[in-house]
Amino acid sequence: MLKLAGLDLALHEILSRLVQSLIIDFNTAVEELDIPKDFDPPAACLILVKRYGSAWKALRLGDSCLLARAGDGAYTILAASPNNAFDHWLSSEAAKRRDAGVLDIKALVAEFRPQLLQGRKLRNTPGGYSILEAKEVATEFAEYLDLGAPQEILLCTDGY
Repeated sequence: MLKLAGLDLALHEILSRLVQSLIIDFNTAVEELDIPKDFDPPAACLILVKRYGSAWKALRLGDSCLLARAGDGAYTILAASPNNAFDHWLSSEAAKRRDAGVLDIKALVAEFRPQLLQGRKLRNTPGGYSILEAKEVATEFAEYLDLGAPQEILLCTDGY
C-alpha cells in the first residue's frame, strides 16, 4: 500500500491497483487449498488521505474514522458507517454474555457466527457496507472526500 500511495495517481486508481494486487495474492495463497463452502474471506478497513498540490483527498472503505480541522477551526468528520448498528449490537450482546460468566471466546464466536456471516453478506452491496476485500466490487463502494487544505488531519482505526 505504501508503494501505491506514493505514486502520482488518483485515489480511485490507487484503490483499483490495490484490489487487483489483493486478488492476485489471495488466489495464489489459496490455489491448492480446498476452501470450505462457508469460508469467510479476509477483509479490512482502509482509510487513506493523500495530498494533491495544496489540497487533501480521502478514501475510505469500512468504518475507520477521519477528523480534519481547517484553518478557521471548522471540522470535517467522516465517522458514520451503515455497519455501526450491528457492531454496537454485537458488542452489547457479547458484554451481556461475559457479565453472565461466559468467558470462552470460542463459545462466543460460535454463538454469534450466524449473525456475523449474515452481516458479512452485506459487504460491498447496495444498502450494505463498504470494506476492502480481494474482490473487484470493493472499488465500487469506496467513499471519497475532498478535504481542501486542512491544518490537521486525524485518522482513526475502526476500533477508535
